[in-house]
Amino acid sequence: MAAITGYYFPIRHIWHQKSLGGCIANFATCLFIGIHFFPLFIAILGALTATLAELFSPLDDALSIPLISATMLYLLA
Repeated sequence: MAAITGYYFPIRHIWHQKSLGGCIANFATCLFIGIHFFPLFIAILGALTATLAELFSPLDDALSIPLISATMLYLLA
């Protein structure tokens, strides 16, 4: 979701190939899914963790986002 939104709505590039539009889309998508499984506060922290993992990880996003955000949610829940 972040790649599609960042490509079509590049609000502002903030880090390497990442845009603010993609980060907002990533956070909103993760939060929307997270509130169905976790309390709101934990879902917000999980979505924030996933967004930061997508933004700063040197590894592939498909690997770093699930591993880092799942670890954070496991520690919080």
